[in-house]
Amino acid sequence: MAAHCLSVARRCLSCRHARQAQSRCKRQEHQPCGVSGTSPASTRDPAVGPFPPVWPPTFLAQTGDRVGRDDEGESDDCLPQPGTDIVHAVVDARATAAAQVARHAAISPEHAGQLFLLGAVHHAMRAPTPPPGVAPRPFAPTSYDAVTGHLHPPPPAQDAVRASKTRRVYDPHEVLEPGTYLRIHVSPKRFAAAHTRDAAEYRRRIIHEDDCYVVVDKPSGVQVVSRVDNVCENLSYVYGALTGSENALFPCHRLDEPTEGVLVLAKNGQAAGAFARVMGTMEKRYRALAVRAPPLGRLTNWMKQMPRAKGETQRMRVYDDESADTDAVVASLVVEDVREFNSYFEVDILLETGRTHQIRAQLSHVGCPLVGETLYCRGALARSDGPTRLGLHAYSLRFAEGSPGAKECSLQGLHLRSREAPWWSRKEEE
Repeated sequence: MAAHCLSVARRCLSCRHARQAQSRCKRQEHQPCGVSGTSPASTRDPAVGPFPPVWPPTFLAQTGDRVGRDDEGESDDCLPQPGTDIVHAVVDARATAAAQVARHAAISPEHAGQLFLLGAVHHAMRAPTPPPGVAPRPFAPTSYDAVTGHLHPPPPAQDAVRASKTRRVYDPHEVLEPGTYLRIHVSPKRFAAAHTRDAAEYRRRIIHEDDCYVVVDKPSGVQVVSRVDNVCENLSYVYGALTGSENALFPCHRLDEPTEGVLVLAKNGQAAGAFARVMGTMEKRYRALAVRAPPLGRLTNWMKQMPRAKGETQRMRVYDDESADTDAVVASLVVEDVREFNSYFEVDILLETGRTHQIRAQLSHVGCPLVGETLYCRGALARSDGPTRLGLHAYSLRFAEGSPGAKECSLQGLHLRSREAPWWSRKEEE
């Protein structure tokens, strides 16, 4: 029983959730909801890491047109977007969260149990009101307007927002009250690459650790931060668990999911703030594998986020001239060296600014897209016989001494290098 408490508590992202998980263990002999008293995670060797197991394909394929389901995804304002499978429901009887989730989403208790582990179940005292301009959408078991009226009497204006704010439900045995709102992400995005490494492998990837920071060698295919439908298959969470933190760590900067290399995570908000103050003086070097050889020297463009529909991947538009769009911001990098590598070109890059997808977008803009690039690659340069992994590796971070705010950052003066060679070099060695 004690081992199960620790196993569940390790998956909670705050001490409050940990206390809920521990109290849940005292009720394991009472299982009215049909969910097993032993979670799938608790039966595994703790060395495999703090992830729920990857679902079988039958679970991932459970989609369809069912009552109350939106085939639209989710944004920070908790409204639907295209691309995911979401159930919106009103709790119609006093029952456990697991019973409500399994019934409204029409899924098995085992499937529902994994949704709680992933943080894919959200609850609020009343349904959130859509912002201006968004048409009401039907929710199960009644319409959106009826749902709003069906809940508790309208609270005072200052309490309405608080009552509509959703929270994650981690405990399937938590009892939900009738008339409250439930949002279920039935098919959360999973990151199978997170499960190919055990806890020892993740620990081996720690480059540097002190009281404020954990610097890691990020593997490709794993998110840096959590998603609204998956809170634990990301590096901020896994290194929070491995370092004994009660919370996920703070990402000090971002690397795209397919990018590998040096990543800094802060253990608290104060350390994250200190890092932000020295980030402008940090040298960031990348190694890339390109389809064509880019010219040596500084490459300067202007970039702006492209309009996108909700749920679509963010893309950047690149301009050659500042006057092309007054809202665009400067993006600069230096191509320091180019070498031929197996019919491709290995490129050393000093990143002077840190825009979204900057290296990927700028090199594609000059006709030298990265190997494996699908977001910015021009069709004429795509090679059907080439590698599918993105050719981008963040291999070095150097922190200057004596810069403003440097005394507050314990990383000052350090030169942190990736311990792993880029994937294309490792493949060549094999």
